Amino acid sequence: MTIHLHASSSWTTQPCFHQVCFEVVGYLLEELRDNNNLEAFRKDVESANIFIGSLIFIEELAEKVGMHAGERFPVLAANA
Repeated sequence: MTIHLHASSSWTTQPCFHQVCFEVVGYLLEELRDNNNLEAFRKDVESANIFIGSLIFIEELAEKVGMHAGERFPVLAANA
């Protein structure tokens, strides 16, 4: 399972327990203003099983997140 967290921080971790592995990736909203970071975010969301996003009050960034994450909502195991 891959879990991608949005708007928390720019870190990643990959712990494994009893043959179950997961990856957690996070982004700060402001990082998505940079096209390279936005592309990395898009790729992370493409491979995610679960997407968790925080409240996004900046319309420009909310549109970017919605454009890339929103299209994946129907196939995600969970989103928030």
